[in-house]
Amino acid sequence: MILHKRTWAVLSCTAAAAMVAVAPAMATPAPHPAAAVHRADDSLPALDPQALQNAISSAPNRVTGVLARISGPAGHWTGTYGVADITTSQPVPADGRFRLGSVTKAFIATVVLQLAAEGRVDLDQSVQHYLPDVLPADYPPIPVRT
Repeated sequence: MILHKRTWAVLSCTAAAAMVAVAPAMATPAPHPAAAVHRADDSLPALDPQALQNAISSAPNRVTGVLARISGPAGHWTGTYGVADITTSQPVPADGRFRLGSVTKAFIATVVLQLAAEGRVDLDQSVQHYLPDVLPADYPPIPVRT
């Protein structure tokens, strides 16, 4: 299912974070429970599902809905808030999809540069190094710096 075009979504993943904010609407969203938290690494503090849900539930009133996915060494969490469709008041599905637009480039670049400053990403390394098996094996290497 693709979320309604007026839905606001947040996507955070291991290598990058992206935020999409699209046309505001007049509907006031209602909270929905978080889907799940899964721990993957005991060296980091566990994700706090209630704090994460509170964060996405504090979206401005002009936001119709939020989909957030967090994935990393501290675990995985998915949460929703509001409605995916203001006409039907259908809630934002935890497995919803949304299109990423040009606005996400600035967010992704910011996170990648932060990771590079922390020494966690080498800008001269290839994208294929960090995301193996995403591109065909015979595809030429793409440096992260690009």
